[in-house]
Amino acid sequence: MVTNTLIITSNKKDVTQGETTDQIRNFLESQVLTRYSVTRADAMQLVVLPALQRLILVCPSAEIAQEAMAAKAQHPDLDSLQFRFSVVDTTLDSRKQYLKLPPKQSMFLVSPPTSPPPEFDYSRLEDVPNREKGLAPVSHHSQTPAAQPAEQALLSTGHHVLLETPRASITLDCCAKNTATGDEPVTDHVSINGVRTGMPPRSIFDDIED
Repeated sequence: MVTNTLIITSNKKDVTQGETTDQIRNFLESQVLTRYSVTRADAMQLVVLPALQRLILVCPSAEIAQEAMAAKAQHPDLDSLQFRFSVVDTTLDSRKQYLKLPPKQSMFLVSPPTSPPPEFDYSRLEDVPNREKGLAPVSHHSQTPAAQPAEQALLSTGHHVLLETPRASITLDCCAKNTATGDEPVTDHVSINGVRTGMPPRSIFDDIED
């Protein structure tokens, strides 16, 4: 089958060497290009494939390729070379056609953190967290006074300050206690077990039974 492409090989030498390619080029210029008008827009291409040890001759038309095949048979210097037609025509297209990209995921990369400035002091240690900001727990605050006795923190009858800090205080209301003389508020030995505190806020989960 005649196509516009010829495959040039040899069993005796490497056709991709410079001497052989020059010989084929001179043959084409003297035997083919003098008979047909070949322009730059539709030029003849001689492709060298060293890895496959062969040449590919792409002609503007199948007629020119057939003429090159016939001229080779009449050229004794090329007896060591084999010219064969390719299976299909070669389409000459200057546009690049790439395969469609498969589905992909994008990854965004950023530069790593920069090094500390030249004036950075590596020997400096960080302070204890929240030591001077007043955010430490009350029990660990250095300026938190101990709980005052009930008789020293009496605000009014039945009201006692259990713990007082610069930021907040805990005030307890004394509960009534039955005695032989009647109900009297407890004012001595204030403790958590003997005081009445406010009810916690009602939760939306209070009515849910397990």
